Amino acid sequence: MNTPTKIAVSAFFCLIAPLVHAVDKIWGICGHSGRISSPYGVTQIAHSSQLQLIKDLGATYYRMDAGEGDDASLAGLLAAIRANPDFYGPAYKIKILPILYKPASVSFATSTAEQIRQACYNRAVAFVTARKNDFLDGIITEIELENEMAATYGALLPGTNGDLISHYDSLKYAKVKAILRGFCQGVWDGNTLNNTAFNRVVGDAWLHYGYLDQVIADAQVEGWSYCLWNITAWHWYSDMQSSNRIITKLNSYGKPIWITETNDYAGSLLKTVDAQGNVTADPAAYARQSANMLALVRELANQKGVAAIFPYELLDRKTQNAAYSSPSTVVSTDYFGLCQVKYNGTKYYIDGVCPKPSYFDYMEVIDDPVFQTVQDGAVLTLDDSYLPGAVNYYPDASHWLPSTLQKANYATSRHDNAGKGTVRYVRYSPCVPAAGYYQVQICYPSMANRSSNTKVTVRANGQSYLNYVDQRSGSNTASSVVWRTLPGSYYFQAGWTTGLMQYIEISNAGTAAGTYVMADGVRLIRQ
Repeated sequence: MNTPTKIAVSAFFCLIAPLVHAVDKIWGICGHSGRISSPYGVTQIAHSSQLQLIKDLGATYYRMDAGEGDDASLAGLLAAIRANPDFYGPAYKIKILPILYKPASVSFATSTAEQIRQACYNRAVAFVTARKNDFLDGIITEIELENEMAATYGALLPGTNGDLISHYDSLKYAKVKAILRGFCQGVWDGNTLNNTAFNRVVGDAWLHYGYLDQVIADAQVEGWSYCLWNITAWHWYSDMQSSNRIITKLNSYGKPIWITETNDYAGSLLKTVDAQGNVTADPAAYARQSANMLALVRELANQKGVAAIFPYELLDRKTQNAAYSSPSTVVSTDYFGLCQVKYNGTKYYIDGVCPKPSYFDYMEVIDDPVFQTVQDGAVLTLDDSYLPGAVNYYPDASHWLPSTLQKANYATSRHDNAGKGTVRYVRYSPCVPAAGYYQVQICYPSMANRSSNTKVTVRANGQSYLNYVDQRSGSNTASSVVWRTLPGSYYFQAGWTTGLMQYIEISNAGTAAGTYVMADGVRLIRQ
């Protein structure tokens, strides 16, 4: 495999040999940390026991609730990770994906949208501040912002599937948007305050993306598109049929896709009892759950742009005995766990025989080389909506004016105002999810008065690669937005790369007087 060659040639191209390399997929699991599930008040299963199951599984992420009432559980789990070199070491580390929820101090029904936004903003800033050291230690690098809001807050109108904004109650939509805006702005400002770079993870389930499309449009008009999410999360279960449609839609957002919940929706109840005491046994429930979940995980893992998989969930919420001792409270979602929970009359516990077949089947998927890499086309987009500090304007932002033309992304397209007296450039520094080879694209609205030789430098893996782009290309209309692909592929190291000096730089150096250099955004596409 050849490395890119630095040979500058005229016009747009420099010679870079095409390259292909894999990006590792993230394997996680959902859970409830210090409790099996809050609605049932089940006695705590030791953090160390849960973490050992995750380590044995081969997963590296544990997704858990991080509402205000979960702070103690989260702190305990983080302490348990740090206390054991098996969970926090140079070769293997368990990371946490926390889920923030609207604070209970504001009511969705009676509080105003602004009150909700402010409460969510305050919660996000406080959470980022409290978890600064966890970011620096690499244990928490992403924060999921709420969970299935279309259903949770009753915003979806009856008889609709959620793929259009017209499918949502307008008043409830305004408050859902307020939650997202408060959390997104709070994480952004918290990052700036604490010099951290937590990724913002947002999504929903089924076809409930119509309101997210509207959030994107509203955010641009309202001036907060700079802090929209940079990872799209989605939930997909066996009753939702083929995932092709939703994956195509999610890839259109230009963000990595994380499937943060998936499983067989029938659960794995071994037997149930109806109100008359009639017992229905289903000894094949474990095998059925495993087969259906395995097929779904394989399908999702092979989809373009899917960078992470999180089955729901590690542990059953109840013991199997509860299914026939308290039939009126039984629901299938109580038995989604890859491991069963036992009760000895005094306490709840897990042991060596608690893992179900689904646990071992998921382990095989994690170990299977076929599913180890993100499929071609995983996208990382950088623009004004990306992490604070990731997009920098030189000499400063005042030298790069917002364009009045149609924007290509969810943020602001900028230009150098045809100013040639001082060299001006925009530098995009990506937080790469995994080391590997990436194709690089730059975005701009093209017109006849653009620069014909815009200088684009890619700094990757310790080397610089020079390109020249003709930004006049495309029709001469305000709506002619271009994603221009630079030749070849570039090897980027993983992580927050400002310290590694990895970036894409768009400069007006050497461009002709009276021409405009445009900078809308860049994106990296896994090769």
